[in-house]
Amino acid sequence: MRYCKQRLQEIINHQFNISYLQFKSLFLVLNLMLFVALLGEELQAGIVKGLLIILGLNIIVGIYYYFSQEEENQVAQVLAAILDLSFISLLVYHSGGLESPFLLAYIILLARIGIKRQELWQVILIGLTGHLIYVITLYLHYNRLEFYFTMKFWIECLLFAGVLFGLVIVVRMIDSQRKSLEKRSQKLQERSITDVVTGLYNFRYFHRRLEEELNYAQAGSYSLTLIMIDLDNFKEYNRHVGAEQGDQALYQVGQILKQVTRDNDVVTRLNSDEFAVIMIDASKELAKETSIKIKDAIREYSFVGEEELAQGVLTASLGLATYSDYIETPQELINNADEALYKVKLSHKNGIQVYNSMFAELKRELEGTDSSLLNTLRTLLTVVNARDRYTYGHSERVMKYAMAIGEELGISTELLRILKYAAFLHDVGKIEVSRDILNKKGKLNKSEWDLIKQHTIFGVNIVEPLDDLDEIVPAIMHHHERYDGTGYPYGLEGKDIPLLARILTVADSFDAMTSNRPYRSAMGQEEAVNELKANKGGQFDPKIVDAFTQVVGQVFKKSEFHAS
Repeated sequence: MRYCKQRLQEIINHQFNISYLQFKSLFLVLNLMLFVALLGEELQAGIVKGLLIILGLNIIVGIYYYFSQEEENQVAQVLAAILDLSFISLLVYHSGGLESPFLLAYIILLARIGIKRQELWQVILIGLTGHLIYVITLYLHYNRLEFYFTMKFWIECLLFAGVLFGLVIVVRMIDSQRKSLEKRSQKLQERSITDVVTGLYNFRYFHRRLEEELNYAQAGSYSLTLIMIDLDNFKEYNRHVGAEQGDQALYQVGQILKQVTRDNDVVTRLNSDEFAVIMIDASKELAKETSIKIKDAIREYSFVGEEELAQGVLTASLGLATYSDYIETPQELINNADEALYKVKLSHKNGIQVYNSMFAELKRELEGTDSSLLNTLRTLLTVVNARDRYTYGHSERVMKYAMAIGEELGISTELLRILKYAAFLHDVGKIEVSRDILNKKGKLNKSEWDLIKQHTIFGVNIVEPLDDLDEIVPAIMHHHERYDGTGYPYGLEGKDIPLLARILTVADSFDAMTSNRPYRSAMGQEEAVNELKANKGGQFDPKIVDAFTQVVGQVFKKSEFHAS
């Protein structure tokens, strides 16, 4: 819609140049006033006859001007030229012929027409045609041709020819220099916003354009979706094929993105192996469809040397974020899309993830209630995300799995509400554990493992003092207990473990198994489910594992959106 509005405004500005119309009106009025003042007597009926004759003669110029005009809006420009020449010819006809003060205006109008011609012979033809019309105008004035053989006539003709060609040459020189400067300026501008490897827009233009489009989205003009694209294992690919072929692969990815996206989408390269697409006036569903096309097109393209990769093919992971009311800055939208992309990279590469805000979901649920709980949860979630992105995304997924289990078991609405908050915050205690330990690639030593096991206690210490959150304390405290009594922190067994904690144990373990971690790769859904089944009665409550196996396929697919 905005594109249509802009195009309409461009047409209006092009068709009706206000400054030009004001100049034209002033020009006509001044010349008409001068003509009436010089006439000094009542207008004669012959004026009408002369106007019709001269108008017909000027059609000769109009026809040529029309068929040789290369600019838009030809009809309007031709009519303007005919009216201009007819008006000045009329003034010359009725104000003394060779003695008319309007002769200079006549030659200026011819020069204006000639300036727009591309070839010299066209300018000469304009001059000869103007000369013919001038002769006919003078003939109508004098009713004889004697003026044609006078020195005064030819001096004026030569003078006018000099003025015509002089103006044309000077204006063309100025115009040529202006176009040259504009071209150089345009090239410099294009270089400043263009990525040299792919030919796409660069990081600088991306931020400028995203801010502009977000302003339109916030004004309610249209929807806006951002797609972040990261090439999987591109550093490994670049190492195998070399920098030159790596750049060629990046260029090919850029071409794929341009082919798959729409003309009004903004395709950019952000850094070495990351791209972005700003989808303007696009629904979330259209963005999903486009993302699938991008992912499939990159996977199916035959990149030179991709067989050297461990997976045998170069693929891409994509994260999507759509503008919503709680987004205030472009960076927030970027962070959301990047968060979704991170989830794909964390779990299964060559996939697509749509950003889903945990806080937005809480806000909808708590609409109309005391805002203190909402603010408390928001603060905790912000701290968790700043501390460890894995823990934050993990909590979102555990919530989805836990809620699906609870619904399958048929627990009450009130327990489902408590379960949701507990799932959100079950690992909040990890903010007390250093990132080095949380992301350690090797095996943890005894002291590190003892500290990790304390995160449930840390979580309770954080949550327990807070109003309205005391109900989730048992689930947080015991979600690492084992059904056989060998878990922590207290070694509870069987039904002594709170129900919500037993649910969280299954959901938490499944997500941990299906997520990439620094020390191991992710399992597939089937392998992880088999692991749950193998530990029924040991680590897990058999009844809860059975409930989860009934719903895991649908929930896991929704959580990943699209992966292969």
